[in-house]
Amino acid sequence: RNIPENWHDSDGSDYDCNWYGAESNRCNVHGDLYPYLGRTANKACCTCGGGSNPCEDIESWHDSDGTQYNCEWYSQFDRCTQYGNDFMNK
Repeated sequence: RNIPENWHDSDGSDYDCNWYGAESNRCNVHGDLYPYLGRTANKACCTCGGGSNPCEDIESWHDSDGTQYNCEWYSQFDRCTQYGNDFMNK
């Protein structure tokens, strides 16, 4: 989970962990900038590799493209950064 849960960066509440996760390069480009409450996105947001350690997987989760695309698949080869915001499973 994100720590603190309702974290956003110093530019305002629009720039929260969801904003950082919405595009694959935002953590890399902005993740170490704009600290708020003593944390940057790379420290506060799971989507950027921060948050609670470790972020927890949801058992049996997979994306909308098929069961083979599960947490283990995403954890390899930087796939979470590349594809983590695509193929939402509702």
